[in-house]
Amino acid sequence: MRVHILATCRRPELLRLTLLVFESLRVGFPTWPVTVWLNRLESGSAARQAVLEACRDAQVDEVRDTNTIHHAWVEHLAGQELENFVICDTDLIFWEAVEGWKFNRALAGRFIPRFFNEYSNCWDQQRLHTCLLFIQPRALADEARAYNGQFPNHVFLPGCNLFYPLRVPLAYGVNIFFDTTSALFHAIGGVPFTEGQNAAFDHLGFGTISDLVLPHLTDGEQLAANRAAVLANVTLAKGAWKAELAYYEKFTAPIVLMPGADARGFGNYRGGGKQGPAFGKYELPAEYVRAAAASKTPTP
Repeated sequence: MRVHILATCRRPELLRLTLLVFESLRVGFPTWPVTVWLNRLESGSAARQAVLEACRDAQVDEVRDTNTIHHAWVEHLAGQELENFVICDTDLIFWEAVEGWKFNRALAGRFIPRFFNEYSNCWDQQRLHTCLLFIQPRALADEARAYNGQFPNHVFLPGCNLFYPLRVPLAYGVNIFFDTTSALFHAIGGVPFTEGQNAAFDHLGFGTISDLVLPHLTDGEQLAANRAAVLANVTLAKGAWKAELAYYEKFTAPIVLMPGADARGFGNYRGGGKQGPAFGKYELPAEYVRAAAASKTPTP
């Protein structure tokens, strides 16, 4: 099975997060072939040279140039590859081998629950994270075809691109966001990693876009300091996946859309026009919980 890595470096100060995975790549994948895609890394640039050196040190067997964005790259691979493959982010640290893992579904990855994302200012929907995603393209194509086949194929009923990010407005000021392959997961499902599998690697989330994300997070400065410490000593990251799940728990709360209710009146906890989690920072008022239980109102 081949491993595919998209290497992007938007800013020189983020180069370390583009190179990180190569330090432990052969811990995670001792023998599997690896293709690294150099994404807009200009000839002669310091970033390109650094990635090429890291590829050589990690015994990467194939390097290609591309000009793309992550979600389009994932869709391209799923449409072009005939054999099962893995995609892997550059901001990963492997503690154990993962190449022997086997799954019986088209998608397998680290499960991310629904949570309020301060960066997107939306309720991010569940998905299997693309930081390390095992993909069976033939099964995926069959299952996606079956999903789309439930609906009339009319120009007036367009579906979304199941690979692409998508922001959707709901009623009462609530907005939801499907990150890369989230809609695909909702359409066809997949296998979440076990606790033992999650412990085999850690992920410094949004590493290559941290300059965009961190300023929007309540604990952004502390996260930046923690990240700097990890980059100075990567062993500090071991077990960080548990803290990541705790973070999602902190920003998880039910949304109940009720006729006549306006979520914006309860959710403006950050100020500055931020909508915040609907009906309060983490919890619904008791009267809404009771009403929802009585009506079995669905949540997004």
